[in-house]
Amino acid sequence: MRSHASDRGGYGTGGVWKSTNGGVDWIQTIPEEQGQYIPSLFLNGLAMDPTDHLHLVATVHITCTGPVEGGCLPETFDGGETWHLLKGPDSGWAEGAGPIIVDKGHLLYATRFGGLSLTTDDGKTWKKVADSAYPSLYTAPDGTHYVTSNNGVLKSTDLLTWTALTGAGRTVPTAGGEKRFFVADQWSGSYFTASAIDPTEMQKVTNEGIPESAQGAPFLAYDDSHGVLYSSNFGGGLWRLVTQ
Repeated sequence: MRSHASDRGGYGTGGVWKSTNGGVDWIQTIPEEQGQYIPSLFLNGLAMDPTDHLHLVATVHITCTGPVEGGCLPETFDGGETWHLLKGPDSGWAEGAGPIIVDKGHLLYATRFGGLSLTTDDGKTWKKVADSAYPSLYTAPDGTHYVTSNNGVLKSTDLLTWTALTGAGRTVPTAGGEKRFFVADQWSGSYFTASAIDPTEMQKVTNEGIPESAQGAPFLAYDDSHGVLYSSNFGGGLWRLVTQ
C-alpha cells in the first residue's frame, strides 16, 4: 500500500493506493464518503500498527473539512477495505506532523511545534502529553517508548509522562533493535545512539564519510541482525554505517 499526494501543484493523483499483485495494478481505497472531506485527497504518509498490519492511519497534507474540520486522520482496520475519519487534536495540518500507532488502543499524533497528543478512545478525546515531537517511535524490548522532538529524545513507560534524555538536542527519525537505538537531526547531520536498556544519555555517533552537503537524515532504518544503520539523506543519497 502507498499514499499519493494530490493533483495540487504537480504532486500527482491523491488518495491511498493498494496493490495485491506486486504493484502491477493499483486501486484507490478511500471512498467518496470520507474523501469528500479531504480536499484533493492530499495525503503524504501511512502509519502501520506494529501489532496488526491491517490497521493503518494516513497522514493528511491539507486541512480537512466538514464534520472533521481541521487535522483529520483517515483510519482503516481492514487493510483499506473500509475507512473512517478521526478528528485530530489540531485545528489544521502541520508540516512534518503525523500519527504513531502504538497498538489498537493507543494512537499518538506528533507535531514539531504543536506537541505530542494521545488518544485511547479512537480519536474521541485527545490529551497533550509533550510540547514537541516528530512521528517516529522506537519501543525498546522492555516496552519503554522513545520519540524524537525539538527538545531531545523523549522517554515514557506509560505514554502519558515523557522525560528527555540528555546528550542530544533536536532529533527527527529513530530506529533501533534489541540492544541499541539511533536518532538523527535531518538539518544538522548529527547522529546519536543509546543502549536500549534504561538509557539516560545519548552518545554522539561519528559519521565519517558522509559529506556535509548530504544534509541530515529524515529517515533511519536499522538491521538489527547485522548491526547496520541505514540513513536516507534527501538529495545526499542513502548511506550505511556498520555499528558492530
